[in-house]
Amino acid sequence: MKPSKCELFKQSISYLGHVISEAGISTDPEKVSAVVEWPRPTNIKELRQFLGFIGYYRRFVENFAKVVAPLNNLLRGHETKTSKKQKKYGRMNHKPVPWRWTDVEEMAFTIIKDKLTSPSILGFADYSMPLSCIRMPVPKVKEQSCIRTKEE
Repeated sequence: MKPSKCELFKQSISYLGHVISEAGISTDPEKVSAVVEWPRPTNIKELRQFLGFIGYYRRFVENFAKVVAPLNNLLRGHETKTSKKQKKYGRMNHKPVPWRWTDVEEMAFTIIKDKLTSPSILGFADYSMPLSCIRMPVPKVKEQSCIRTKEE
């Protein structure tokens, strides 16, 4: 261990774009400020950059996929790289969607920015409270997922 890299007796630390504290894990304010200042994408490349950046924080946003669906739809047919197999077997099913930024995409862009900038914390498990176990209908998997819902 390098003493210069150790931080002891801290209330919170920043690590890989997250702030970890006794309350749980939250987004790093520096990264969130970058989302607030992010300009509206004007082409496919800029949209991919934005979606890649916010995708890192997807677990902090409820229904992330539904919120960004209009933005993802603009990428339909615009392949990043086409493999030889895709070319050979014709797996490029979608024709590229023309770039049209409408009110629907603007609303999705605004909503996802608002959701990412609102305070959200993923809490640590409190094992003194009961867990609800759910059997997941996945073939060949015999495990359960346990979740805790916070009653307010």
